[in-house]
Amino acid sequence: MKNKLKHPQIFFFLLITHVTVFSQPTISGPTCAVPGVVYHYTIKGNWKASSTMQVCITGGIFRSKDTSMYSCTPQEGAPLSSLLVVWNNPGSGSLTLSSALGNSSLNVTIASLLQAGTIDSSSKKQVIGYDSVPLTIVCSPDSGGSCSPAYADQWQQSSDMVSWKDIQGATSGNLSISSPLTQATFYRRKVTEKTSGTIAYSDIAFVDVGPPPPTSFQSYYYHFGIEKFEIAFYKRESKIKTF
Repeated sequence: MKNKLKHPQIFFFLLITHVTVFSQPTISGPTCAVPGVVYHYTIKGNWKASSTMQVCITGGIFRSKDTSMYSCTPQEGAPLSSLLVVWNNPGSGSLTLSSALGNSSLNVTIASLLQAGTIDSSSKKQVIGYDSVPLTIVCSPDSGGSCSPAYADQWQQSSDMVSWKDIQGATSGNLSISSPLTQATFYRRKVTEKTSGTIAYSDIAFVDVGPPPPTSFQSYYYHFGIEKFEIAFYKRESKIKTF
């Protein structure tokens, strides 16, 4: 009869411990990034006092505390617990770790920077009459900002392109203005990418408003034979035209 283990739980624990001790090092951190932002990556391994490692990057650079930049850590350098990374252009990148305990790598997708939409030329500049409603301002879709972006749009208005105010309820892709305008107004669309929290703005649409009509007046016509006279009274000032 075969011998049975008296304490199988202890054997299982020892087996797991053995596997853990000799497990390969790992790199963890964001797998989706945008160019120009500093990201933090963590390195874990069961290092010994004599252990060495090297990490190299493609598609980006390492950034150290003294702001110097490089593409590989020192060959046979001491193990690191973390790295700061700045990714370059949209596309793909990777981190590769080499050591006597084993190798590890992490692939990263580099998304394009957040781009707000562009105002259509047909509605970018409008001239309307006083107390009139402009045409709908059309803006193209937003793009970039994350590997799986989610956008929140908010239209804003300004009278001087310095101070901007959110337009209540104007969160659609295009802007339909329902209230008549009595002064020239600038408009833009603000977009927030929810995953990354980044913000961008469209270009600016301008609606110019004509002057108000003259003060109401009364005209009186007088006919004296062949000639006709029109007397127009503007407030306290009177004018006489002959034709």
